[in-house]
This record gives sequence, C-alpha cells and structure tokens, in this order.
Amino acid sequence: MANIKSQIKRIRTSRKAHLSNQPVKSSLKTYIHHFEEALKKSQEEAKKALDIAVRALDKAVSNGVIHKNNAANRKSALMKRYNTLLKEETKPAHKEEKPKAAAAKKVEAKAKTKTSTKAKTAAKKKSSTRAKTTAKKSTAKS
Repeated sequence: MANIKSQIKRIRTSRKAHLSNQPVKSSLKTYIHHFEEALKKSQEEAKKALDIAVRALDKAVSNGVIHKNNAANRKSALMKRYNTLLKEETKPAHKEEKPKAAAAKKVEAKAKTKTSTKAKTAAKKKSSTRAKTTAKKSTAKS
C-alpha cells in the first residue's frame, strides 16, 4: 500500500474511474458483437447495428472512456467489414474456373518466370565476362 497521501488519493480515483468505465467498455464489446452477428443475417440489420456501434464508440470518446484514435481504429475496422459485405452482395456471379485449369495456369506462369530468370542470369554472366575481357585488354595495351 502506498504511504504518500497523493498516491493514496490517485489509487482511489483510478479505482472509481475503472468502475465507471468498465460497463461502458463492456457495452462497446456487446454492440460490436451484435454488429458481427448482424453481418451474417442481412445488409439492413448490419447497417443498423453499425450505426449503433459507431454512435456508442463516439459517446465513449466524448466521455473519456477510450481514446479517440482507439475509437477511430475500431470504427475503421467495422466499416471495412461492412464494405466487404456490400462488395460480396453486389458482385456479379462469375463462372468459376475448374481447379485443374487454375492449377495448370499457375504451373505455366511459374515455368515462364523460371525461364525468364534463367535467361536474365545468363545475360548477366555474359556481360560481366565481356567487361572483364575488355578491362584486361585495356590494361595490357597500356
């Protein structure tokens, strides 16, 4: 236990702040959880839950429960998840490639990159040997 009077007071006030901030932080987690559940259901429910969660985060910042950057990061993550939901719902249905065809394309791409890297290394070796031979010739002349 602290001996200094100011430290005793600081412990007391921080304990009070902790007790008053704890339910607010818990409700933030609950609102975010409700948003994640709503994402699985429908776009309208997700939008409503997102608005509620964002409002709660802003309120927590104004009351000094969490830092504004913490709230901004959380809101950004929520918006990002919501926007991915929108993109998935508005994405047109494409013909899916067969797994074998996709694998064959990957193999072809790898083969092309391997041959191009081999050609590049061979060209570098040739140019470096030419430079060495010209350097030897110029030193031999002088």
